Amino acid sequence: MHGAAGAEAAVGGRFDEVGALERSAVEAEGLPRDGFLIDVGCGAGRLAAALRDWPGLRYLGVDVSPPLLEHARVTAARPTWRFELVTAATIPAPDQSADVVAMFSVITHLSETDTCAYFRELRRVLKPDGRGVVSFLDPAIPLHRQQVRPAWLEAIVTRIAWAPNVATSPITLRAWAEAADLIVVRIDSPSPVGQSLLVVAPAQ
Repeated sequence: MHGAAGAEAAVGGRFDEVGALERSAVEAEGLPRDGFLIDVGCGAGRLAAALRDWPGLRYLGVDVSPPLLEHARVTAARPTWRFELVTAATIPAPDQSADVVAMFSVITHLSETDTCAYFRELRRVLKPDGRGVVSFLDPAIPLHRQQVRPAWLEAIVTRIAWAPNVATSPITLRAWAEAADLIVVRIDSPSPVGQSLLVVAPAQ
């Protein structure tokens, strides 16, 4: 996804509605209003825009797309918030610093290798009582299966470079999380955000 066309496509519809659902999801996991949220795959800033009225919140949004990061930065309109470009499955934050790490519609576009790398990063950056909130496509849900398409087909349909949609079973995600020394708090499949949700915490 490149340039203005990519940003426009990624912003998509239901921007405010989806942002509000994501906000509810991180609130439900105990994000303090003066806490630190890391938004992996922040995209055009849906979650950031939904949280911009929290004056004490510290926020880091990371993404692979410069146009989307710029859109998110402008939309959030919070000069002290960080929006950073990443080129690998890493999170540019200190160990045990985050209250919540959100990954909405991220692992749906990643390989197993990158997803597992991000799970290890979640374990590293979360506070001992922190939570990771990860959305995913569940192959057991018909609507989710309909969204799974290979990259070459996405490119034909959208006429832009697009990451493939991949579905991963809750059993597989549980195994990957546990391998990264994360405890699975719960799995909601489906969930109000449209995809299923995996909630994890650092193993003690």
